[in-house]
Amino acid sequence: MTKRTLTAVSAAAALAAALLPMTSEAVPAFARQTGKTCLTCHFQNFPILNAYGQEFKAGGFVDIGKQGQIKGPDLSIPETLNMAMVGKWRAVSTNDSAKTTEYGIPDEFGFLIGGRAAANVGYLVEASTVASPALAGFKMPITVAKTEGGTRFTVVPFATGGIGAGYGMELLNTGAVANVRPFEHGFATSAMQYVNGEYSAWGLTGVASSQDFFVNVSRWTPQWNPAGVKGSPDANYIRAAWLGNVMGFESGAGVQIFSGTVTAVDALASTSANTGGAAGSTFDVKSTAVDFQAQGSVAAMPLGIWASYANAPKSTGTAVNFFNNSTVSDKSAIAIGAQLGAFHHAAVKLGFRKATDGQGMIDNAVTVGANYHLAQNLGLLIEHSIFSQGNNIQSRQGVDANGNPTGGNARTTVMLETAF
Repeated sequence: MTKRTLTAVSAAAALAAALLPMTSEAVPAFARQTGKTCLTCHFQNFPILNAYGQEFKAGGFVDIGKQGQIKGPDLSIPETLNMAMVGKWRAVSTNDSAKTTEYGIPDEFGFLIGGRAAANVGYLVEASTVASPALAGFKMPITVAKTEGGTRFTVVPFATGGIGAGYGMELLNTGAVANVRPFEHGFATSAMQYVNGEYSAWGLTGVASSQDFFVNVSRWTPQWNPAGVKGSPDANYIRAAWLGNVMGFESGAGVQIFSGTVTAVDALASTSANTGGAAGSTFDVKSTAVDFQAQGSVAAMPLGIWASYANAPKSTGTAVNFFNNSTVSDKSAIAIGAQLGAFHHAAVKLGFRKATDGQGMIDNAVTVGANYHLAQNLGLLIEHSIFSQGNNIQSRQGVDANGNPTGGNARTTVMLETAF
């Protein structure tokens, strides 16, 4: 690789880091528009959606409560521009050779503006105050038709700095997209987050949804820069999921399929999960996943269970897979996690991941954690993950002279999350 290519890829990597997403979706902004509390839409805590939250999101964020409106012919908007300030203050420690602790004060902090733009049009804008460029994401769900039986048809133009191809519409909490997952350590507890990772995307989504299902069909590309969109949306993303109630548990099960080929117009940054390359590089986009969730209560204690499996085929000598640049083996993972609201304002959680990292190396993880809710929109969190044999490619920094991973085999996160 030439010095010029390395410089271009490094610049792209810096841009990708700046565009990483905020992992909540405008909770107080929507609470202000609907006049409802955060837990009306969320299970145990945000960002986990319940059935009501799924319906509000599938409806394009347009439901409005007692908030005043400005109405006229072909006009229906809230009197107030609804927004929220979302922040994460955290410390992340690894037991690497340097005993590294990184402080994000704040790690994420930004404005999320969203809600009703018209009777059948909603929007969500994510604007970061700690990264440049400021625009971290945008989408605009446009409902084009709704049947008497309740099936809704929606078109969603979208762009995101790190949430991925499913950003146009996702209703489950399994980590199918980076910003809706029950664990902060998503890579250790979600198969999709481990295999596919966090990556930028822009494109167009078509959605069919009802209370019983949703289908997302998208054309997209992994190259997005708000200063100038690059590339054409030549990759395909198909997401289909069933929604229902099983023995009192709000449940869902679905599949994700990625396919197609994309060409990088500018240098594309590599991440721990995604392949990068110089301008002009061509990538196959291949990955599949299945997932399941159940959210309800046991002995009057709220209990959520989320499970997922994902696989990205290995690259070949003639075709590099965006989700797995290794030619040794497929990258795959199976994960399951649970969260129990065992105490007032507090929950405990446990997650497990069994994976192969694409190099044929076992890469398992066990995560324990707890949440404490100071208020519906303020929470404290601690999570601790242990990785088997120190083989976790997500945290490994490299190896020492003896070939031992210097990234350590454990990671601990302590975090305060706010939304107001």
